Amino acid sequence: TDCVDCEAGKAQSVIGQASCAPCEAGKYSDETGQNECDACEDGESSSSGSTTCDLCLEGHYFPRVDGGTYTTGNQHCTECPEFAKCPRDGITLDTIESVEGSYRFSSTSD
Repeated sequence: TDCVDCEAGKAQSVIGQASCAPCEAGKYSDETGQNECDACEDGESSSSGSTTCDLCLEGHYFPRVDGGTYTTGNQHCTECPEFAKCPRDGITLDTIESVEGSYRFSSTSD
């Protein structure tokens, strides 16, 4: 029987298995044919079967790229600024909260 490469988002470390397993939450595989999934960097996570780490954890936010869109490719989560709050997972630049006694010029300023 011919072996088939695991698709991105899945891996298999045991030779001769009939299928590949999805990467567990907090890990990803962005290439085909992987025998293990890579761990997300500090402050980042992913859902099961992910090809990228596309979720920022509490205390971090996902910045905009090129002045407009959010991308998940090689973009990484950024630590929440000193005068702001990122109180839950999934915060983006648009949803950062200002701490008491400070304000933001706009939803796109950090």
